[in-house]
Amino acid sequence: MRTLMHNSVPARLMRHLRRRGSTLLVVIALMGMLALLGVMFFAFASQEEENAKNFHEAAKVIYDPDPGPDVYFNWALRQLIVGPTRTDERNSSLWGSRMSLLPNAYGNDVHPHSGVGVSIVQMASFSGSSLTNLSPPGVDLDRDGFFDTVTAANDANQNGIHDFLELNQSPAASVVIVNPSNPYLNETRYFSTNMLPEPDVDYTYPDINNVAWPTMAGQWRLKI
Repeated sequence: MRTLMHNSVPARLMRHLRRRGSTLLVVIALMGMLALLGVMFFAFASQEEENAKNFHEAAKVIYDPDPGPDVYFNWALRQLIVGPTRTDERNSSLWGSRMSLLPNAYGNDVHPHSGVGVSIVQMASFSGSSLTNLSPPGVDLDRDGFFDTVTAANDANQNGIHDFLELNQSPAASVVIVNPSNPYLNETRYFSTNMLPEPDVDYTYPDINNVAWPTMAGQWRLKI
């Protein structure tokens, strides 16, 4: 009997020694799973916090459709100095750039005051040495002393007046009344920009080729 008990003790101790590390492994695995869940929760919470901050900051921005006075001022100043674009700003009264500062001084080249401008003449009738009739001004681009023929090419709005005699050459000022009862049927026309003469004449006298600004005293101030 003693021999059996003595022989059975080492066997139980061996089985106990083989199983005593399993509990530690289970505990480490559970702790690792909890740590992974904690990291995932922290990352998710941090992302949600950042999204909430962005949404809060976006709510503070008030949408204002007005771009501000600088945009309008620069837009108008660019047309006065450089001139409006001939495709996107055809409704500008400065269309054609004849009355803008740089084109009026340099034209379409780099040589200042080398253009021909628009020539204006008047037809006079005399009886002997007496002037009997003086016609209204007319355009004489070929400078032959006679009015140029008014055609559909140089009379976009079909009012019987040569387009170069008008200061405002924009397409908005050249509307042909097709149907007076329905303005949506009216047609906007404008002549080709190839017809525009070089505006940089070699003088600064205020006429159709040079902008003159009236003063409060009613006099004219030259633009040079």
